[in-house]
Amino acid sequence: MRFYIVLIIFIISFNLNSSETYKIKIMGTFEGETIKLPNGGNFNIFKGNAAFSDSDGNYGDAIGRGIRETDINNQITNIYAVLIFESSNGSKMMVRPARTESDINAGAGSFKILFATGAFKKYIGFNCKYAITTTKNGSFIQENICK
Repeated sequence: MRFYIVLIIFIISFNLNSSETYKIKIMGTFEGETIKLPNGGNFNIFKGNAAFSDSDGNYGDAIGRGIRETDINNQITNIYAVLIFESSNGSKMMVRPARTESDINAGAGSFKILFATGAFKKYIGFNCKYAITTTKNGSFIQENICK
């Protein structure tokens, strides 16, 4: 009997804990156009295409479109972008990232899940923290943890 009570408590606590945290991993490539600014910084219009998987077992394609502005030291001063995820079953999710004061090639930021359908609907309003690293050839890896 004790075994079953311990097992039930473990299952309930595991489900509560796992439902509070949602993880997404994204891997893909960037391309775009960069304009040199008079202050030595850059204005970069980018297009990202990627694949993703998440902690719920969903996977699919992700796209990112936006503008990144950097200062003379290659530190991001402004970003205006949108990311859209579409799972293999047709569920969709849209987020808008925020990131400043980090190197354009690697850094951390955050986003809020603004819109979602299907399997992602339960995550609307979640706030996510992310870390991103890029390669010299324009590939990137992004890890996201949402609560």
